[in-house]
Amino acid sequence: MLYEHEIINGTYKIIRPIGKGGTGIIYLAEHLHLRKKIVLKKIKDSLADTVAVRQEADILKSLHHMYLPQVYDFFEYDSQVFTVIDYIEGYDLQSYIDSGVYIDEETLIKWMTQLCEALEYLHSHKPPVYHNDVKPANIIVNNEGNICLIDFNISTDAADMFYGFTAEFASPEQYYRLLSISNPAYSTYYPQVEAQSDLYSLGASFYVLAARQAISVYSVINNTQPLFSQLKTNYSEGLCKIIDTLLNVRPEYRFQSASSLKKALNALKKQDIKYRRYRLMKLCTWIVSGLIAVSGILMIYYGNVQLKIESFNESCSSLYNDYENENYEETIEFGERILATNKWENIINDEQYANIYYILGMSYYFREEYYNSEINLIKAIDYEDDAELRSSYEMNLASAYAYDKKYDESENMLNQACSDGLDESKTNFVMAQIKYVSEDYTAVIELYDNFSSNSDSEISDSFDELAADTYLKLKEYSSAIELYQKLYEKNQSTSIARKLAGAYINIANAIETAEIIGTENEKNGYLKESAEIYEKIIEQKKAIKEDYINLGRDYRFLGDYSRSIEVLETADQEYTGRFKIYLELALTYAVSGDRETAVNYCQLAEQEKTNADSDDDLLELENLKDKLDIT
Repeated sequence: MLYEHEIINGTYKIIRPIGKGGTGIIYLAEHLHLRKKIVLKKIKDSLADTVAVRQEADILKSLHHMYLPQVYDFFEYDSQVFTVIDYIEGYDLQSYIDSGVYIDEETLIKWMTQLCEALEYLHSHKPPVYHNDVKPANIIVNNEGNICLIDFNISTDAADMFYGFTAEFASPEQYYRLLSISNPAYSTYYPQVEAQSDLYSLGASFYVLAARQAISVYSVINNTQPLFSQLKTNYSEGLCKIIDTLLNVRPEYRFQSASSLKKALNALKKQDIKYRRYRLMKLCTWIVSGLIAVSGILMIYYGNVQLKIESFNESCSSLYNDYENENYEETIEFGERILATNKWENIINDEQYANIYYILGMSYYFREEYYNSEINLIKAIDYEDDAELRSSYEMNLASAYAYDKKYDESENMLNQACSDGLDESKTNFVMAQIKYVSEDYTAVIELYDNFSSNSDSEISDSFDELAADTYLKLKEYSSAIELYQKLYEKNQSTSIARKLAGAYINIANAIETAEIIGTENEKNGYLKESAEIYEKIIEQKKAIKEDYINLGRDYRFLGDYSRSIEVLETADQEYTGRFKIYLELALTYAVSGDRETAVNYCQLAEQEKTNADSDDDLLELENLKDKLDIT
């Protein structure tokens, strides 16, 4: 116990205790040299394991994020170990809960999004940092109205896991982890506590904040906790679904990363903006309509209606054109603009709504944004009266659920599609997708081999593509290339072109690593095939950032360093999130012998590494820095 006015370590003057953390009392103190308030938090009772304590403290000190407090130092005092942390002025969410104040949806989404950014940063740290104790008392709203996530319990030591366990907000896997430690009957059951655990706790915190309803991991496990969507709240269906997904008892059915949750929240924010714009436009329409009625000029009404119909049809034509050309980002922007345009609200019928939502759903699907795909396909199904079309939409929704690893929802929706008349070939195709996502690749090929090529042409093409994807997973490169080539020759699809180019790269890499037998000329031949495809995509102005990166890599492996640099520098000018571009430029300059420029790009990549897509890329950067002797 520390006392008021006590001076610790010659630097910190205790002001008062301000709370309790997992390992002891937390104190507000003054840094005597800097003359600023800081927080002292005990993290260990002793320095029994000096190395582990230092590693933990070093991890905390290395964290720098706008929604996290800065950890400055750690020291030993009176056989106890303390960290020195930023003092954040504000109120924690538990205070908001205790006060009973209502939090509007816009604010909830803002705070959840900020927490996502903090968790996204922590989980992408090397090594990953899991908070392990996300709860309202550890979430502070500062004086600017922004979130700060405090009181980490990053230790993986078994005994310390007890300190970070709060039954109301701990995830089921945290509960079972502790059960495996404390109860010999569960000693063999030792589940992973990872990113999904922090996301569960985030969901539980906002469940209580928004609904004023208690929650417990025990009631969630026993299936007695009401879903958030079942409670009487004023929040949107989308927000209810997000919180329900976060609180799924099975980690694989939750959002799999903070970034995927953030995407879903951003989609909600867009919808909220549209709704408020819709309400404003509605009000304006009523006022203008009243003035028109008074003025007696209703005779122009029918002419305006006709103009609106023509304008709407032109917009739909542009939407369909973007979708057919696989410009999915533009399709999504256009579709959402159509739905948000108030002047068309009395013109669009249910059939057109169904079609627009379907196109939006499939555009998100092809961009692998499955949660947004699900939202739009559900709306398409709700608006569609034709049983045959509805069964097709339900089939696609089942596919989205499958790729989102929501297997139960996928099978339920597939059964519904069958009830609405979905034929056997389409049913088998979705079953194959479920098997693909669950990595049962042998079952996929069995279903494909039994598939009738005389079936629906679109499904036949989709099944060919799925089989090619599966052959690639099985490292049967020639079979994959054969199917991709067949599909590309048939429809010149850009997405298939990318997959074909990727298959060429895979087989070239397999030759390079002696995974399969092949000559240097054969390897270079595959790389040239890949490069030709990417060049064509760029020439057709359908390229994305990854196309430039892959093309630059192809030329690097082929030894054409000047063309590799030219392609990558073009990408650098056109795209944001440049970590991979800088890494590829560094690799190309390094292999070409220009060490100075390679070092410069290494340093730029280091600055952008929070945008890295994979651990492999980060490892490649570190290896290159070692080769270039960069400290």
